[in-house]
Amino acid sequence: MVTAVVTVICIIFQDDIYQLRHSDLTFVWLVLIYGALFLGWLLLGFFLFLGARQFIGMVRKHMQLRSHRHDVTIGHFIIRGIIVVIALLFWAFPLFLYFNEPFIGVPNIAPVIMVSMSPPAPHVNELVTFNASRSGDPDGVIVSYEWDFDGDGFFDRSTLGSAATYSYSTIGTKTMALRVTDAEGESSRTTYQFDVRPVSPPVSQQPYSPQSSYGARYYTVYQGGNRVQIRPLEAPSSAVDYYNYMSNHANIGLEEANTAILFLYRDFSSETVSLFVVLSSLTGTAGTATLSVSGVPVGADFLVKDDKSDLRDVWQLTPPMGNVFWAWEEAESDGMVLGPLGSEFELSLYPQFTSGITAVKFLSGDIASPAAISLNLIDLIIVQGTSNMPPVVTFTVSPAEPHINEPVTFDASRSSDPDGMITSYDWDFDRDGLFDLSTEDPVATHSYSTSGIKNVTLRVTDAEGATAMYTIALSILPRL
Repeated sequence: MVTAVVTVICIIFQDDIYQLRHSDLTFVWLVLIYGALFLGWLLLGFFLFLGARQFIGMVRKHMQLRSHRHDVTIGHFIIRGIIVVIALLFWAFPLFLYFNEPFIGVPNIAPVIMVSMSPPAPHVNELVTFNASRSGDPDGVIVSYEWDFDGDGFFDRSTLGSAATYSYSTIGTKTMALRVTDAEGESSRTTYQFDVRPVSPPVSQQPYSPQSSYGARYYTVYQGGNRVQIRPLEAPSSAVDYYNYMSNHANIGLEEANTAILFLYRDFSSETVSLFVVLSSLTGTAGTATLSVSGVPVGADFLVKDDKSDLRDVWQLTPPMGNVFWAWEEAESDGMVLGPLGSEFELSLYPQFTSGITAVKFLSGDIASPAAISLNLIDLIIVQGTSNMPPVVTFTVSPAEPHINEPVTFDASRSSDPDGMITSYDWDFDRDGLFDLSTEDPVATHSYSTSGIKNVTLRVTDAEGATAMYTIALSILPRL
């Protein structure tokens, strides 16, 4: 009875059992199911065989009494052979059900696509890396990746590897399509939309005068490998007046619920620059946050402590290090102003948003309608002000899909320095944090002894010591 029930279940739910069979997590359960089924049919066949022998013995004894020994012997072997064949079929059926997938009509499962790109918001002519290494096939392997970089319906490139690079010569919203195919010919397709931005012109106009005692004229915010040029928000009032601290919260007009707002503020009457941090708004939820700061210039201080009356808050500052802990209730906010930051500075901000903050924005530009640069909640944020503009770095790779031990050419000749010249190129070919090659030549070659995704980083340095880095993901294919 148990054998029959298990067999019926396996036949009815054969598609589900097939899918489970390709999951490592359920392998043990499948062994138990098919093992019980096989053992049941084995015992059933064995008992049928014994029963048949007993029946044959009874028949032979009866027929012997009638003196037909020769016919009984032949009949005995024929009946025994039939029973053995039936028993063998009983034993083989579970194995046939398990291994003969076309017989049970199980479909091939389509691949699953997961694709990312770096950088997430590229500029015109900047090399973009598309990475589909997290894609997979539930019941096999992916054998091809087809890339439609411009979304015109025609695939521009077919690769065996899961990464591809491309650059765009025009700005605007772009659509990239990817189709992956498994070994059985089943394919899946997805699209990915993003914006290609124009190359930002250098900020060199007034009021960023290099002759000023606070003469930094180039400001950037940097996080996770992406550096963005920014402009401080400007007004003729002091940083304290602009924060407008009343009723234990900021009254700037730029606050957002459950959002951390950061920006540089320049009081052009005194030509001082300060860092603003505003956490949530009066329409937000309760929360806590910690911000550790390094690189604080000597002479800088907390110009505003919001909320200094809250005994839960912690304020610590001994340049170049500082640390702040905030706690606020629902319909409240917190924040600070740190300054003045001097003529040149590089602040490293280590955020920890425990609760109450779901987004981080760095504001830049016109104080009446500033642009918002979205940051993540985890990674280090570097805010820099300098009179020397850092280099602009990029490089190309040839061939685009190299194989093991094939020489790869990295060409950074399109990198440049807006107000000087690049003096060194440092290459980290395996992203282990150690630069493998330092040269004055923008072109370098390297080969890889193993296949897979390799992260390649280039750091360029100008004559004033300013640096910039750029990283791409390169897919190394197996030998042909």
